[in-house]
Amino acid sequence: VRSRCKRDGFVTTLSGRRRYLPSIKSADARLRKEAERKAINSVCQGSAADLIKLAMIRIDRVLQAPASDAAGSDAAGGAIPTAAPGRLLLQIHDELIFEVAHDRAGALRELVERAMIEATPLRVPLQVRLKQGASWGELQVVHDVFSQASQRH
Repeated sequence: VRSRCKRDGFVTTLSGRRRYLPSIKSADARLRKEAERKAINSVCQGSAADLIKLAMIRIDRVLQAPASDAAGSDAAGGAIPTAAPGRLLLQIHDELIFEVAHDRAGALRELVERAMIEATPLRVPLQVRLKQGASWGELQVVHDVFSQASQRH
């Protein structure tokens, strides 16, 4: 990442967003080292932000689709209910917070897991950990899965 940034003057996230870091070529060692740290951090955190936003778009498309269009199948081939199983309340860094009726939680879990895993092809597995609870303090891990690394990249 550092050598590519030194050559090009910028870094690129998974989705193609660029961050220009002209200080990477600075004669001032302090400025250069700061730009090197920013280069690595920008690729890591920027790509993670890209992934979560892509997943949010996929989830929103299903949740907002008319009932007849939202039907799909889960990874096991089972049908996902056609009525929206919940709603996205907010994103906090790498977390998505949903509001969902208890009896619809399973359908939402399937949707979120699939959207996260399929957000974009990766060469490394992506961990998706789903928690559920009536309040923040009562959250319990209900599903923890690693995706299969994609052969495409």
